[in-house]
Amino acid sequence: MLAAPQPSQPRTLGQNVANYGSGLAVVSLQEMMRIDPDVLGRQLVALFESPKYQPPVLPAAAAQILKLSSDPTVELGDIVEVLGTDPLLMGRVVAVAQSSVYGDGRKVTTLQYAVARLGIRGLRNIVMEAALEMRVFRTSSYADCMESVRKHSLVTAHFSHLVARRVRVDPNEAFLAGLLHDVGLAGGLLALSDGRRKDKVPPLSRFWPSIEHAHDVGGAAMLRMWGVSDELATAASWVHQPFGPMGLRNADAPVHPLAGCVALADQMAQRLGARIHVETDSRETTGTRAPDTTGSALLLAVRDAFKLTPAETLELDGAARELYPLIG
Repeated sequence: MLAAPQPSQPRTLGQNVANYGSGLAVVSLQEMMRIDPDVLGRQLVALFESPKYQPPVLPAAAAQILKLSSDPTVELGDIVEVLGTDPLLMGRVVAVAQSSVYGDGRKVTTLQYAVARLGIRGLRNIVMEAALEMRVFRTSSYADCMESVRKHSLVTAHFSHLVARRVRVDPNEAFLAGLLHDVGLAGGLLALSDGRRKDKVPPLSRFWPSIEHAHDVGGAAMLRMWGVSDELATAASWVHQPFGPMGLRNADAPVHPLAGCVALADQMAQRLGARIHVETDSRETTGTRAPDTTGSALLLAVRDAFKLTPAETLELDGAARELYPLIG
């Protein structure tokens, strides 16, 4: 006697999550065309919250340097030893250390000199920048959008450093918070991408609201699994709500210093052209709201919380305009 057919179980995005960190898409092309964008947004959140979720893997040296940088007893020699195990990261650090953004005009001839010039947390930031470019901000399916996320994140990081110096927040921590604030967008793009796909992928605009809906949760999950400090992870997740999850509805809440710096830097980056670009179908019209933005009223409240005068805001904008062409 034949067994009665069993009802098929609904497939969730987390079923093949174990392959995600290896660069395989979690969502098939067929699923993308079939799933409602609202449902996809909820499933992406469930994916990022799954205990089986694996973020893209950082290079081993980068992960170790990230961990060492939070150790108050670590010495520069320890960092140099770890960095020396990864020639790609080592070359990137030396190149950045003698760039016009970080250097003082003197040629960097040794790794030890580069590390000494940057300092432990400065070095950590450059290593993370290189690691994200190598392993996270990469996909062939939506390459243009991913590249705009990478550049926006890098510009925001440098501008966060500028803002932090003005408002007496740790500039190196602000830089890293800015660099990491949109890794959840990269995580969402990777969940929809697969470098082995040969067929044409659908326009991203259909799925972008789903990615934005999930990117705070996704970013927090990725940072937690990479071993980023709770303070940095909170700052990166609160960029669009620097007064905490309640936003402006909690009038008595103080601004989160790092999140506030990144929020202002994010706005300056977008204003100068480092925006996130989402591909649209030729039949679609562009929406009125730019991707991944913070409300103007909230940004004004952050400036007030930092006691930034209009003149100081203009000075920051001018410094950002001068720095922008130097950022690669």
